[in-house]
Amino acid sequence: MKRKELLEALLASEAPPDTLLSALAAFGWDCEDELVRLDRKHVVSILRQFREGEMSDRDVSDWADAVEGRDDIGFEEGCEEILTDVIYELANPELTRPPSSETADEWIFHLKSHAAGSDENACQEQMPEHSDTESGRKKRLIPIDEELFGRLAKISESEHIPPEALIDLWLKEKISEAYQQV
Repeated sequence: MKRKELLEALLASEAPPDTLLSALAAFGWDCEDELVRLDRKHVVSILRQFREGEMSDRDVSDWADAVEGRDDIGFEEGCEEILTDVIYELANPELTRPPSSETADEWIFHLKSHAAGSDENACQEQMPEHSDTESGRKKRLIPIDEELFGRLAKISESEHIPPEALIDLWLKEKISEAYQQV
């Protein structure tokens, strides 16, 4: 296989990273050209495989570690910062946070909504949703920073109100205030 084909196989996770890295070692580490581009779709695919149990947290970390810092892999134009951040986090779980279903959903949301920019409808379409069986209403799932959720959980516990209900109440109040100001 040629270097470019091996890199494409790495991005698509078509074989274990160590196998592909062994084959890539024949070409050396440094490269003057970006031969392939890591796109958001590659990372979303890896995160979905993890979330579905097709990849372990170690597999995800090994994959990201194999991708991180390679001169021959570029990043999708306009998405360099978010891709650098997610690859760093996934490659370094001992320094950041270990992969979980929640972090996978959070990154998938951020990666998919990154290009949506200020287009509210496009962004809303990218948010994971589920139907509430009791009310029959659709609800959007929005990731919340772990530290912020910890603080919310403490307030929720002291008020004896589920966190979801507390967030819903606060959002309704803020939206009402915003409409009154307009």
